Amino acid sequence: MATLAVTGSALALSSTGAQSQASGARTPLAATSGGANSGALSAASRAASSSARGAVSPSDTGSPSSGDSGSASPSATATAGGIVVGAPTLALPAQTTLPGTLSLTYPDQGQVEIEIAGQGVIGSYGPVATAQPIASITKTMTAYDILRDHPLSVGEQGPSITITAADVADYQYDQQQNMSSVVVQAGEEITENQALEALMLPSADNIADLLAQWDAGTESAFVAKMNSTAASLGMTHTSFTDDSGYDPGSVSDSNDLITLAQTAMQNSYFAHLVDESSATIPVAGTISNTDTLLGTYGIDGIKTGSTGQAGGCLLFNANLTVDGQSLGLVGSVLGQDAPTDTELGLGLQVAKALVSSAESQISEITLEPAGTVVAYETLSDGTSVPLSITQPLEILGWPGEPVTLTLGGIGTNDPTLRAVSPTTGRMLAGLTLS
Repeated sequence: MATLAVTGSALALSSTGAQSQASGARTPLAATSGGANSGALSAASRAASSSARGAVSPSDTGSPSSGDSGSASPSATATAGGIVVGAPTLALPAQTTLPGTLSLTYPDQGQVEIEIAGQGVIGSYGPVATAQPIASITKTMTAYDILRDHPLSVGEQGPSITITAADVADYQYDQQQNMSSVVVQAGEEITENQALEALMLPSADNIADLLAQWDAGTESAFVAKMNSTAASLGMTHTSFTDDSGYDPGSVSDSNDLITLAQTAMQNSYFAHLVDESSATIPVAGTISNTDTLLGTYGIDGIKTGSTGQAGGCLLFNANLTVDGQSLGLVGSVLGQDAPTDTELGLGLQVAKALVSSAESQISEITLEPAGTVVAYETLSDGTSVPLSITQPLEILGWPGEPVTLTLGGIGTNDPTLRAVSPTTGRMLAGLTLS
C-alpha cells in the first residue's frame, strides 16, 4: 500500500505493501503527459500565492493526469503586460536517473529478481522469464486459493476439518517418500487456520492434499483452480501439476512469482500467517517455519522450497525503514542447486546476500538541490519567468533508478514538479514551484 511520508515540507511517496497489479505484468508504463489546462494567471496573483506553497498535497499525488505536462504550448491570449499565458515549460530533461550505480550480490546459477513495491524491479539475474520447478513455493498459490474460498481474519480459526483414515494413509506415504509432512491421526479435528499453518510453516505436503480435497473435492479439481487463478493474475509462465510442489511439473518464473507474492500479501491474514516463526497444532504439537530468515533484514515471509529438481528456492517479502520512511521489497530466488538436503540452505543464503546488498544501497537521494530552476513561464510581453524549487527534490530509491519528471497543477497558482516511476507510473515525490 502506498503512503505519503513528509520529508521537510516535501511529500515523498514510499511503499509499504504489495504493488497492486492484477495482470501480473511489470512492463514499463510511460508516465502520461496529456494536454495542458492553460489559463491566464497574473504575476501579482502568483506572487501572492507563493508564500502559501509547500509540498504537494495528498490530493495531488498519483500518476500524472491530463493536467500534467513535460512541455506545453501556451494557448491563452494576453490582455495586459505581466500576465502569465499558457502552461509552464519543463527546464530539465524529462527522463533522468538517480545518481550512482547499484551493485547487488547475485548467485552464479538459477534466477533471482528483487523489486521495490511501487517502484519496480531494481535487479535480476538469470532467465527470470523462464519457467522452472518451484518446489514448495507452489503452496503459496494453494494457501491463496484456500483463502479466496474460505476467508479468515487474523486470530480467527475458521471451520474444523476431520482427519480420516485416508488422510493418515496419505501422511504415511509422504513419510515413505521422504516428503515434508506433519503427523495426523484419524478422528483428529484441525481448524482451517491450523491447517494453513501446517501448510506454510513446516511446508507439509500431506496438508496441501488435505486442504485441496476439503476445498474442491479432489486434488485434480483444486489444481485446475490453481491454474485458473494463475491465468487470471497474468502468470503466463506458470503451470501447476500438484498442490504441494513436490511434482517437478509445477513450474513458474521469478516474474510470475513476484506477481503472486504481491497479490497474496494484500490479504492481512496471509501476511500474518507467513510471518509466523512457529505455531502449535493438534497431534503434531509445535511446528516451526522453515524460513530461518524471518525477522532479519525486515523479512516477513513468504515461502521456502527445495527439491533435487528445483534446488533451493525462496519467495520473500521484506519491510524496512529508510530515513524514517517505510519501504517494501519483494523477490524470488529459484534454482540454487546444491548437494542433497542442503539446497534450501543455499537458497536462503543467496536471498540473504541479495536483500542485504539491496537494503544497504537504498536511501533518500537528492535528484535536484534546492534553488534549481526547473521550469519557465511565459508572460504576455514575451519574457520568460523561471520557476525554482525552494527545497531539494528527494526520492527514496536506489542508485541509477530511472525517473520521469513532469509538471502538474497546470492552470493554477500552484504548479508542481513531480517525479514519477516510468515503470509503474507511481508518483515518487513532488514539490510546488516558486
